[in-house]
Amino acid sequence: MIQNIFNTPIYLSKLEEPVLNRSVMTMMNDCIHTKNFRVESNYGGLQTNKYDAKTNEKLAVKILEETTKYVESLQRKKQFKITLNGFWININMKNHFNIEHMHYNYQNKFSGIWYVQCGEGSGNLVFKGRDDFVAVSQLDQYFEDKFSNEYEIQPKPNDFILFPSYLKHWVKPNLTDTPRVSVAFDIGFIDV
Repeated sequence: MIQNIFNTPIYLSKLEEPVLNRSVMTMMNDCIHTKNFRVESNYGGLQTNKYDAKTNEKLAVKILEETTKYVESLQRKKQFKITLNGFWININMKNHFNIEHMHYNYQNKFSGIWYVQCGEGSGNLVFKGRDDFVAVSQLDQYFEDKFSNEYEIQPKPNDFILFPSYLKHWVKPNLTDTPRVSVAFDIGFIDV
C-alpha cells in the first residue's frame, strides 16, 4: 500500500476583479513615481513597502473572503479571527525574479499571491518541500518524478494562491517583455 506523507494543502482560486486590478496598477504607478520600494526577495524588479489593510479596503476584504474559503476547507480545532497582516506589490520586468524565501514568523500563518498581470513565460511559482537537509537520494534517476521536492505552478492572470507561511518558495525569471505584477500578502490568526 502506498501512503502519501507530509501533506501541505494550498488553495488555488481566481480573483477576477477589474476594479481591484486597476487600483493595484494605480498603486504600482504611484510607487514607481515616488520610488517607494524595498529589497526583500526580489532580484531586480521592484517590491513596494508593506501596506496595511486600510490602504486598499476593497482588496483587503477580497483577500479575507478568499482566505475564509481556504480556512473553512480545513478542520478547525478552535475559533479564531483571520487578519490581514499586510500586503505589497511585486513588479518583475524581463529577467527579474524572486529568490527562495518564506514568510513565516510568529504572526504569519498563511501567505498568498494574487497575479494581477502575468502570462506564459513570465516566471513560474515554485514551492519547495520540507526536506531541506535530506537529499532526494538520486531516486529521480530511477523513477519518474515521484520523489520531487518541488511543486511548480505556471501562474495565469487573476490566479489567487494561498499557502502556509512556512512553505519555502520562489518565482522563476520573467522571460517576457511584459512586467509580471502580483500582490503578495500575509495572514494571521487571533484567538477568540
